[in-house]
Amino acid sequence: MDSLHDGDEALRAALGPAITTPQRPVVVVESDEDIQHEVFAIPRYRVKASAGSGEPVFEIDTEGTPNYCRSGWALKNGFKPDNLFSIVAAGDSMEPTIPDGASLIVHRTSEIANGKVHVICRGTQCYVKRLFAQMDGSVLVRSDNQDVYKDLTVLPDDPDSLHVVGLVVSVSFNL
Repeated sequence: MDSLHDGDEALRAALGPAITTPQRPVVVVESDEDIQHEVFAIPRYRVKASAGSGEPVFEIDTEGTPNYCRSGWALKNGFKPDNLFSIVAAGDSMEPTIPDGASLIVHRTSEIANGKVHVICRGTQCYVKRLFAQMDGSVLVRSDNQDVYKDLTVLPDDPDSLHVVGLVVSVSFNL
């Protein structure tokens, strides 16, 4: 094998036509000005707990790199670019679905999508959890790492009630 290109052709030949796809150009983005009109920046937030009203405080991470999304993806999924933000997951409670350090794109909404992963705040803490609305008005809060983290039921009259920040719509991480 003389080059990566030769190895690529050998892999295509070995795997057959399923892997043969038209090549798309790779573009290096050096600055925001290099981004074409078909993509948009999603701000990355750091989450801070409020000591006052209990509402989450989201601060733009000026030192971090924003995520970029294709406009077509947002349109196809019914997301307004202004309602999207990204955060970084911390901890192992949602593994294997969401590993520690994964980048999450969140669609800002207060609605619960049953069985889907949400960003929520309870009291002064913010979490990434799977939510299930129950018939009695309570909400089942579930971690995907069930071996370590048990379910929590939040009753409608709970003083530390649940504040749904948004629905996690995309997860990315390095293997």
